[in-house]
Amino acid sequence: MLYTGNVDAIAAVSLKKATAMKHSLIGFLTLSVVAGFFIGFGVLLMIIAAAPVAAINPGIGKIVCGAVFPIALIFVVIAGAELFTGYNLLIFKGTLRGTVTFGDSMLGWFWTYLGNLGGSLIFALLIYMSGVFAPDPWHAFLNKVATYKCNAPWWELFFRGIFL
Repeated sequence: MLYTGNVDAIAAVSLKKATAMKHSLIGFLTLSVVAGFFIGFGVLLMIIAAAPVAAINPGIGKIVCGAVFPIALIFVVIAGAELFTGYNLLIFKGTLRGTVTFGDSMLGWFWTYLGNLGGSLIFALLIYMSGVFAPDPWHAFLNKVATYKCNAPWWELFFRGIFL
């Protein structure tokens, strides 16, 4: 195979992550919560930057969203936080290679998802309590986005998540 060395390296990293989760669940969960905070921070920056632009030109507002949000992912990588999507890649490769059991991968998926969800919900609560999005154009922008996402068909949101 052409990329066998890379797949073996990813499988070795997945074993390290699974071992770290077993060794210190509190530390692992903390890294997952921190990743949720970072994603929340990226959404905060994205909305603050894009809402005024989107009020003038929605197309350029989407470009601003796409340009600003990756800051959150950069924070996740630099801090070594556990984001569910990245964890899926590593653990899946380790499970396919046999370095991580299926049970350990499911347990890791559960804890990273729970930690990311908890961190993002805590961050969202703090932002809501701060009132940072109360004035327009941020309030109107958030209402428009939330209304769309709550009323759009699930398959459309699924494919937008893949492609956008």
